[in-house]
Amino acid sequence: MNIILLLFIAAAAIQITFDLVVFGRLAWHRKTNQIPEQWQPVSVIICARNEAENLKKNLLSILKQDYSSFELIVVDDESDDETEIILKSFQNQFSNLRVIHLNQEEKIFPGKKGALTEGIKHAAHDFILLTDADCFPQSDQWIKKMTTPLHFNLEIVIGYSPYEKQNSFLNWMIRWDTLFIAIQYFSFALMGKPYMAVGRNLAYRKKIFNTDIFSNTKILSGDDDLLIQHAATFANTAIEISPESFMFSKPKETFAEWYKQKARHLQAGLHYKWMDKILLSLIPLTRFLFYSTLIILLWNKTEVVSVLALFIGRILIQSVVYHRILKRVAEKSLWKTWLFYDTAYVLLYLIFITSILWRTVTPPSWK
Repeated sequence: MNIILLLFIAAAAIQITFDLVVFGRLAWHRKTNQIPEQWQPVSVIICARNEAENLKKNLLSILKQDYSSFELIVVDDESDDETEIILKSFQNQFSNLRVIHLNQEEKIFPGKKGALTEGIKHAAHDFILLTDADCFPQSDQWIKKMTTPLHFNLEIVIGYSPYEKQNSFLNWMIRWDTLFIAIQYFSFALMGKPYMAVGRNLAYRKKIFNTDIFSNTKILSGDDDLLIQHAATFANTAIEISPESFMFSKPKETFAEWYKQKARHLQAGLHYKWMDKILLSLIPLTRFLFYSTLIILLWNKTEVVSVLALFIGRILIQSVVYHRILKRVAEKSLWKTWLFYDTAYVLLYLIFITSILWRTVTPPSWK
């Protein structure tokens, strides 16, 4: 039983270290409110396949951004719905909307990576800002907020892309999972180890895009993570977490759809650097050890007072850190349920990781 107790103490110690040393960087992060003397032109890029309804609903909120000079490039990736008609109607109103119609023969890479490569190749400006057709910005300051660090010699800006709030358990789970992943990649970036981003809200200088990053992988998505793994460093990367910079997206409505999406994202993680894999694997592993050994120790009435004291200490520390982070990203409503998600997280990732280890998930499309 001493081994179980030691495992419990070790797991708790590692989690507390993550909370204070890693996630604490995000909780107490102070952003400098710099404003450039002159706003540089920006190329906003959206890759779309059969997204007529989403483009009709969301494109206007991007075209009406409060920004002096930007182009919006929509790469129509072999759509067979009304995408072309919708885009033409917007082009009649907005001269800064450019459309690239792409066919299979023109694509260098399969899936979204091929469409993105074409979009960046045709971009007129050095500042690139990415999002998706099913996304809409929180405010008309999105371009300004996401590109400000680029004006001060940085090369990559990692943004936050939460999901719309709906009244369902699945929606709660998706929003919490998205938030917790963001806490990790924002905190690691602040620690000097950026490892991923979300392509729904990502800005960078055109010069850092290199098609070589796509050559060694067969996965259809993961363009955002692969670029960060290839090009991001402590010196050239910034995070942006002001609410005005958020890019919202519509969440999946069934567990099966979310499962496929998560499986694709986890596949991209297989191409991370080894140190990133080790550090990230400690998060679910130590949570599993923490809760499983806690149950065993309490069941056997082993050092109950000490075990409960360490459990409460860990909960209090994590509670304070999460409260500060959730307040900063305007997700305070989720704070009351963080402990429930913390335990559910263990079961959730056991399901997803087991799936990745035992079979290859082939996505039906690149999105």
